[in-house]
Amino acid sequence: MTRLDYLLAIAAIALSACSGDYSVDTRTIGGDEPVAIEFDAASNRAHTRADMAGAAAATALNNQFHVYGVKTVDGTDRTVYPNYVVEYDGTDGAGAANSTDSNTRGWEYVGLNNYPNQTLHYWDYSASNFMFQAWSHSTGSATVNVTGKNTLTITATSADELAKVYVADLVDIDKTVTPATGINVYGGIVTFTFRSMATRVRFGMYETISGYTVSKMTFRSPNGLFATSNSNALLEGSFNGQDSSAGGTYNVTYDATTKKAVVDNTAAGITAHYYDFGTFSQDAIGINRSNPTWAGGTPVYQQVLPNEDHAGDMTLYVDFVLTAEDGSGDIIKVTGAHVTVPASKMIWHPNHAYTYLFRITKDVNGTTGDEGTDPEKLYPITFDAIVTEFDETTPPVVTELKDP
Repeated sequence: MTRLDYLLAIAAIALSACSGDYSVDTRTIGGDEPVAIEFDAASNRAHTRADMAGAAAATALNNQFHVYGVKTVDGTDRTVYPNYVVEYDGTDGAGAANSTDSNTRGWEYVGLNNYPNQTLHYWDYSASNFMFQAWSHSTGSATVNVTGKNTLTITATSADELAKVYVADLVDIDKTVTPATGINVYGGIVTFTFRSMATRVRFGMYETISGYTVSKMTFRSPNGLFATSNSNALLEGSFNGQDSSAGGTYNVTYDATTKKAVVDNTAAGITAHYYDFGTFSQDAIGINRSNPTWAGGTPVYQQVLPNEDHAGDMTLYVDFVLTAEDGSGDIIKVTGAHVTVPASKMIWHPNHAYTYLFRITKDVNGTTGDEGTDPEKLYPITFDAIVTEFDETTPPVVTELKDP
């Protein structure tokens, strides 16, 4: 166990639809009438666990998303939706659910005021497969470009802008496969599950050293990767950018099993060797896990760029001051306390929130003397007592009572 313990909590944000969110389309392949392709969407505001559907999902997506769809006929891919805009009930001429053949969930792509050339499409039962990509980015400045039937690129100027981009899980519908969930069956409603592309992180510290407060935290880089700071929480590592203001361009592919979007930063030069988690107070830090001192001053997460492609170990290296709580004025400076979070805990997936919480104990591996020379850890001053008995003088003094 490392003496300056790290406590890592990973909050995975699942936006997959619950079965209660949707009515399952029970139509079977065949029949006399062609079956229109219709869309539905589920989403949520980034990094909460509550899934959203219907109007709530539409609000999160700003009432709009884009679709790129391809069908495979006799081994040849043919574009069905080159880049269609789908909008929600009441937006740009979109009507209520079941108001048209292309709209059974309130999501419409035909007859929109700003997209008059979009037309109704039908399921082509000669196709062995339909594949759909979908994304929403109508509220920000980020750009999304289709590079293939199952690939995209996203460019954003900052993590905040990337957080406004939602990419849906890839919908891959095969004619011979019936999903156990009953969702996204061949000939049914195409339901997209959207996830924010940004990540969120937060950094906190607390201490459990009896009789002392811990304050005046100073963050150092043993490898000289950043200037020593007593104002911001800086840690060495491997990141896509040095702080939340960093932007980048990402290639988007999809996990073969989960179909969730996987991002890979395309700009090699964006890699940073440290990260600034925000301002950190010089006052005494928190004294328990439920109330630590947070970088930035609050437990609110900060938006960051995802980091799935080149995560490395993250190292915390700090000095701090111990101040006795008994009013004696005793002050002790501790230097070189450190801990490393392994790279396996530093992979930042899109639409996940991560908490890095560090605890300082009496077994801290810093030193109160000279680094590299004096021992590490805090050693308590203790007392013992010895009472000395009267000494008997030997040999005894013997004299005779007589006149000299």
